[in-house]
Amino acid sequence: MQLSRHLDKGFWATATNAVKALYGFGVVFWLIVVFPKSAFANFLIVQTTYLICAQLITSFSLSAYIKFYYEKSDRVELQSSGILLFWGTSIIVFLMFLLIYPYLGQLINMDIEYDLLLFVPALYFASAAKLYTNEVFKATHQIKAFFLTELVFFASHSTMLVIIYFNSGLHKAEDVLSPMVAAYVLSSLLGVWLARNYIIYKFKFSLTNLKQAIHFNRFVFAIGVSNNIFEHVDTYIVASFMNKPALALFGALKLFTRIFTMFRQVVGIIGFPAFSRLHSEGRQKDLKSLYEKGIYYASLLLGSIVLLVIVFANFIFDSILTNYAGNGFFLQIFILLGLWVGWQTIGDNLLYGIGKPQVVFYNRMAVSILNIFLNVILISMYGITGAIITANITMFLLMLSTTYFVRKNIGFTFRGIWNKHRDLYFFVNDFLKKN
Repeated sequence: MQLSRHLDKGFWATATNAVKALYGFGVVFWLIVVFPKSAFANFLIVQTTYLICAQLITSFSLSAYIKFYYEKSDRVELQSSGILLFWGTSIIVFLMFLLIYPYLGQLINMDIEYDLLLFVPALYFASAAKLYTNEVFKATHQIKAFFLTELVFFASHSTMLVIIYFNSGLHKAEDVLSPMVAAYVLSSLLGVWLARNYIIYKFKFSLTNLKQAIHFNRFVFAIGVSNNIFEHVDTYIVASFMNKPALALFGALKLFTRIFTMFRQVVGIIGFPAFSRLHSEGRQKDLKSLYEKGIYYASLLLGSIVLLVIVFANFIFDSILTNYAGNGFFLQIFILLGLWVGWQTIGDNLLYGIGKPQVVFYNRMAVSILNIFLNVILISMYGITGAIITANITMFLLMLSTTYFVRKNIGFTFRGIWNKHRDLYFFVNDFLKKN
């Protein structure tokens, strides 16, 4: 019974990630093909800004709600603190946003179209109920409900885009953003309906509980800030220093790094719990072995993906993304950062698992500061080439720093990683014998 419940959660978690990948890569790839460059650049800025705001507000407001859901005796106080932080932070952030968005538009070369940035609060408040109820689903392990709300958003937005495309075509950022607002409203309504039995319809303010929530949330928020700086600051710097076609091209290049985002999500689902359990049980030898095995197989997988993209990069840009023809060599360089993603991701999850999240945070923050500095200097001098160089350098340095602390804590060896090829040999050999 217990095993079947865990398998069920694993299935719906995998299904959720699969749907996200299909939408996040497939739909955006299609938009790059059919969308004018300037329109795609504007859409990219609005979507990225919305995603950053949503992720940071949610982490600052509701991380403690998930963490303490099964630990606090008074869930009314816990829920009340989460709701207060969520809506309070949302209102404060977007009141400030409404004051600065014209200046932000000027900073990122959206002087004429800066009103498009108003889609950021529109998207947020359309999706607010979905964002909140998804955290409820995570806390209560209702992964199927989480999947359904995501599916409704992805399916409804994709369907609306196809209908608009065949009726009038996609010409402006509004053609994609307006149906996105509608899709978020639909998924929010479904989220509220599915979560109706898990929400406590009472409010009880507790200053002590609120302080505890803020104390826990601030560290998760800080990690979120450093992650967003590391992953998205280059988009805004490219937007500031270069024109819309260049930003659109950079967005097309970054699309292919979503492969590594999917890899991180899968490792987070599998690796973090496994490392945590082995550490709590004192199984240091097995902990080291799992890390070494993870690095070996991740290197094979990601190395193969990098090689595949390098081989087909020119074909993708010259035969499919014809608006960006002749730029395949940028992708061939950019995708090289995937060689370090496995080491960094598995290392981060191990450090979380052995109770060293502060190491992950300080690593990220230090490299993020360097990332900003290098991006400003190199993009202003070399354009997109500078952004690509910065991405590869900083990912390599982050990998080195993470690996150093992992080795310091568990003492893995490079020989141990290489020796895992025997596992692969025996696995393949046994499989061939059975078949």
